[in-house]
This record gives sequence, C-alpha cells and structure tokens, in this order.
Amino acid sequence: MYLITTSGGAKLPASALEKDFPLLVRLNRDSFDFSQAKSRGEDIRFSANGNPLAYQIERWDAAGGNAYIWVRIPTIKGNDQQAIKVHWGNDKAPSESNGEHVFLTTKGFAGVWHLGENLEDATSNNLDGFNRPDKPTTNTTGIIGDAQEFGLNKVLVIRPPGAKPDRRVTCMPSGNADRTMSAWVNPTSFEGRNWASATIGGWGEPERGQKPNMGLSYLTMTGRGQPRFHLYGFDPRCASPLPRDEWRHIALGVSGDMVRFYVDGILKKTINNNGETVSKLGTLKTPASTPVDLGDHGSGRGPFNGALDEVRFESVARSANWIKLCFENQKPLQSLVGPLVQDGNDFSVSESRLVMKEGASVALSTQAGGARKVYWVLQDGDKEEILAVDRFNYIFNANRVNENKTVALQVRAVFASGVKTRTIPISIQESIPDPVYTLNAPKKWNGRDELEISPLISNLAEMTSKGAGNLNYSWKVSGMATISEISTGTLILKRAQNSGDLTIELTLDNGGATVSRSVRISVVEPKQDAWMKRIPSADEKPVDHQFYARDDNGQGTLHYRGALKESADSVFLRLYAGEKLIDTQSQKIEATNRYALSTSLQAGLVTYRTEFGIKRDGAETILEKATDLVCGDAFIIQGQSNAEAWTDNRVVHPYRSPWLRSFG
Repeated sequence: MYLITTSGGAKLPASALEKDFPLLVRLNRDSFDFSQAKSRGEDIRFSANGNPLAYQIERWDAAGGNAYIWVRIPTIKGNDQQAIKVHWGNDKAPSESNGEHVFLTTKGFAGVWHLGENLEDATSNNLDGFNRPDKPTTNTTGIIGDAQEFGLNKVLVIRPPGAKPDRRVTCMPSGNADRTMSAWVNPTSFEGRNWASATIGGWGEPERGQKPNMGLSYLTMTGRGQPRFHLYGFDPRCASPLPRDEWRHIALGVSGDMVRFYVDGILKKTINNNGETVSKLGTLKTPASTPVDLGDHGSGRGPFNGALDEVRFESVARSANWIKLCFENQKPLQSLVGPLVQDGNDFSVSESRLVMKEGASVALSTQAGGARKVYWVLQDGDKEEILAVDRFNYIFNANRVNENKTVALQVRAVFASGVKTRTIPISIQESIPDPVYTLNAPKKWNGRDELEISPLISNLAEMTSKGAGNLNYSWKVSGMATISEISTGTLILKRAQNSGDLTIELTLDNGGATVSRSVRISVVEPKQDAWMKRIPSADEKPVDHQFYARDDNGQGTLHYRGALKESADSVFLRLYAGEKLIDTQSQKIEATNRYALSTSLQAGLVTYRTEFGIKRDGAETILEKATDLVCGDAFIIQGQSNAEAWTDNRVVHPYRSPWLRSFG
C-alpha cells in the first residue's frame, strides 16, 4: 500500500516533512482476506524499504471484516507517493503489537487514548483510564472503531500504576513549555455544570489562594460550542463554533507565545472573551506535578456531554501539516493511505451505463490493478461528493429525485503515473410519490383551550404501497410565543402568550422532496384569566424575612390561622409598613379556640412587620411578631460565581440596595 501526499491524496506541499507519524491503517475485507491471517492479527507486520515498522492493533474484527492499526512511519514527505508493505500468513508469529513503540514519549507523545475496546494510554507513561463503578462511560460508535460516551454520570478517572490518591504525575508539559492537544469530538450539548464548561481533558491547577495565574491547561468547549484553552486566565477560544451531534477533529497547539486552533485540519482564528483577535498568549504557569483529566475537569465539575475518540496530549507543538495529516488520515473517507494494491494493470468498471428508479440499489465493482488509491465520486450537476474510498466493490443507492435526472458516478484511481477516471452515467427515474396533504385549523383560537393540528394526507396508501409511507414531520410556530408539544405527527397547542396572528407551518417528506403547507390562526386571548386562589393551611403564620407573591390585584395575602393554647376573649393582628400601622384585624374566640385572620400586603419596595396577640379581660398581650416581610415580584439573575458589576473604568460599582441580594 501507499501513502499519497500528492493532489490525489492528502495534498501536502513538497516542502512538508513529518517524522515518526502514527499512521492509521484501515484493513477491510474488500481488499484483505482475514482468513489468511491469524484470528487476532498476531502475524500482521509492516515494513518500509526493508525495515520493520512498529505498530499497534487498536481493533481486529475478523468476523466484521475490519481492522484498525497504528503504524509509526519514520518520515512522510509532501507531494509524494511512498510505499509500505504489509506481511501476514505466518502461523507461528507472535504478536508484536505495542503502542509504546508507536507513540514514543521521546517523540512528544505524553498521553494517547484510543478509547476503543480498552481505556489504556498507548504511551509508556501508562496514564490509563478507569471507569467509576457507579458512573461508567459507555462504548459507542466512533470515528476509529469504538469511542466512549461521556456525561454527568459517565466519568473516566486517569490513574497511572502506583499513583497516590491525588493522581499526580510529572510527565505532562509544565511551565510555559510547548504542547498540542487534540481529539475527535461529537458533543450532544455544550453546557458544563459551572465555570469549568464542557471539558475534553487536560491537566494543571492554579496555585492555592492565588488569583487567575495561567496554571491550567485544559481543552474545553464554550457554551456556544467553541473549542477553548482554559488557563484560569483570559481563556482564548476558537472563533468557529462546532455543531452538535456531529464528529469534528479539533486541535490546539501552543508555541511562540501563541495558541492556535484547528478544526478538521484547518487553522482557525483565535479570539478572546470579547471576540477580539488574540495575537499573544502570555506566559503559562502549568505546575510540574499535576493530575490529568479526560472528559471532565476533575471532581465532576465540567463533564463533556457526548462522545470522544482518539484523544492526545503531546509535549511538542505539532506543525499545521502534522495536524492536517491527522485529520486526512483519520477521517472516515480518508485521503492519506490507499488499499492493498491489486495485481495487474486493468482499470475497468462493471457497468458502462445504468438506468435506475429512485430508491433502488445496484452492486458495482472495479478492477484497478496497480492503483494506489481509489475513490468513488458522485457528480450531480456542479456538486461533487466522495461516496467511498479504497473499495473495489460498492453498492450505489439512487437517492430520491423530484424529476427524472442523470448523474455521473466516477471511479478515480491514483496510479504511479497520475489519476485515471472511469465514468458511469446513471439515469434516475422518479417513481415514488411525495406527500399530498392539506393542513386545516380553526380561524380563531382563544389561546387557552388545547388545540390539535394534524395534516390530512390524501395519498398515504399509495406511498405506503411503494415503501415510502414513513413520513418526516417538521413543525414551525411563529408570530408569538406559545406552549406546545408534538405527538405522532400532531401539533398540540396548549397556550398562547399573546394575541395576534399565529402561523403554523408543516414541512413533510418521505425521503424525497419536502412539501410545505401553512395556516394562519387569529389568537384572541381572554381579557382576564381565572386566578387560582391559594388556599391557606389550617395552621399558618408568617416568619421573619418571608416573601409573598402578589395576586391578580397586585396584592399578597398574609394569614394567621391556628388554635390558641390559652383562653382569650379575642385575637388581633396588626400590620405595619415600616413603623406605620396600616391595618388591624380582630376576631372573637369561640369554644374551639381556633382563629383565622388575614390582611392584604400591597406589592412594592416596602418592608412589613406584624404583631399577633390576644385580648383577655380588656388587657392585650402580644404573642408573636414577624419582621422583614415583603410582597411583589422576585427576579433571579444567574451568572458566574465571580462575576461583578463594573463601571466603565472597571471599578466595582458603588451602588448598594437592600433589595439586591447575591448568593454563591
């Protein structure tokens, strides 16, 4: 097989030269006969120019017909085609798979976690991962074999052999040393539990009792999905946010007083908290002795939500070409390494032309003797899409079309002499109907009664008969805020938050063209909603500092209810606004000794207090008092624990008010 860095492969400039690169080799039953090798690949070997190459088998799945193997390549040159040989078939050969010989610490690898069938560190630093028994990570499909799913209750602990409970190690880059951090990430959300944010991993800690001092070295995500270098300082981040639920390769490199971010092998702009371009990083102060974290910020403070694969921490600043090679080599439709080369020199395809109905499939094959790289490429007008790489057999699926159309399927093969192409014109005929439906709704709605809206589909039976009866619903409600839910193709409107025109739009498809319909509803809310009166308990009284919510009349109601433990002629309740008496209530006591008094509190920035007592034989006795009672609305602003209100001159604002409280 060949490493291709020409325009037909990974496209590295001729000046590029990378050493000791861990090459990912994917073997597939399409070009490799697993029955000829030992059951776990113990006999697999690699060489270049007659010299053996160190390798590590991440996964060998003979039954599934796939293997993922890391091979250390001494030198990779730009704009070149270089050969490596694969050897197998020796029944007596023991396995020589060893990650420590591929990911050498002397070549800059501090920690490498494939996160597949095991959680071990591939380097000799042995920063192995261990699942917490009560909160284990879970296996999921990754970019390279399996990956690990992380989250609030899915925690991985990095603990090398012999480490103390504090998990401290001294093998990570410290002080202001160069470093590279990279990973494949598939986030489901970007929210962390607090300041730590969603954490991919890292190391370091601030000095105890010190203000932010650049003591951390963590790769995290902002709430907007931007890769971030969390330093416990100004925390530079990548200007480009990532999507949710999609795999991306991200990397950051630190050198020359700068941090650089890469997404899918492409250098991105580095910005600060205010969105301004960062031109200088500052001096890092990462401690030499530190714990290492993966998928979290330690102690569950910043769990990563989603899947991680192939996480690497390195003690050198990798070049832009190195990071590009990592992405081009590891992505599913990788461009760096080709398949095992077929014998011969015939280059042909099994079909010269095809006529297909939409939704149909056809098996195709190619003979490409001597080809060093193979691509299956779909050309649809001006658009071009790579469908598969390094396959000599391919099943083409005709997508849904809006009308009859012709596309071209190309097989492009890279040979020693250059790129050759074979083209298969494919005529795709429309044969599956799209949904035909109407969307009905009342012209008026009071915004309170529950309202169900669903489409009336006239050709559902026809679509079902052709295997296209599974429909995709996409509802859109606009014009005002509403409370709604969706259930089995039905939109359920529960409440409108305003009056006016409400537009309901449904986009429906069964895998082909999308069909949209919309209706408009006039919402007229009732002038006044029925107010749910709070029912006081049988025994109730105010307590100091109590807050009372106001009702539809802008007032709160304070209750004194219960039973006296002594005899009395009557009970009284006095209400004060500050020191001013504003209301007095009294009640005669019957044989049951029970009482029920209430008074109204006007909402506002007013501090109320009460006095409750009894009157017996003309004498009054105060039994209870309650102070600092308030009524109105409470507004809660949640923010970072160390956030403060600044003036323009970055001075803490002098304003203080008893009506503003902070907690945390």
